[in-house]
Amino acid sequence: MAVENLQVGASSDDATEQSGTMNLTGNFIGLATVGYWGGFRFTSVDIPNGSTVTEALFSIRPTSLAYDDVHLDVWCEDIDDAPTFTTATNNISNRTRTTATVALDQDSIGSGSFTSFDITGPVAEALGRGGWVALNALAVIVQATTGAGLRVRAYDGAAADAAKLDITYETADGAIMTTNRGYWGVP
Repeated sequence: MAVENLQVGASSDDATEQSGTMNLTGNFIGLATVGYWGGFRFTSVDIPNGSTVTEALFSIRPTSLAYDDVHLDVWCEDIDDAPTFTTATNNISNRTRTTATVALDQDSIGSGSFTSFDITGPVAEALGRGGWVALNALAVIVQATTGAGLRVRAYDGAAADAAKLDITYETADGAIMTTNRGYWGVP
């Protein structure tokens, strides 16, 4: 069994969009107000075309107990190889999203460690595209919903605290593998 964890690995691979304005270099991804958007891009996703995703866990770490209420809709970008985020207006909200979505609703998750959420549906849809190729990039797109109150640590604030994605999958030949790039650590 191969193990590989994915983690946001560059400043422009996590971003906040507020009223169309993009922020690529903040210390946190602001999702504290209804309608704010966040984007998280994972590069070099080493999952072969034709694989079946059996589990995808998206892990975030809030900045403080004052902003640790998770009320988000989550998709993946519906594209074969997700580009990095830019400062173009609406660069997150204008991206084509998967049909599959997950609603996350959990209050008071704490800020001392990462909390994981199952987003298997959107990840499976994105990686199930006919044009998907191993080592492409995958973007997770989130939008704050009713009761929003979240600030997630960003790459620019502390790279080790940036969002993570753990994908378990079965290859077309039946092997079960878990992606793990060795970024998991004790917070």
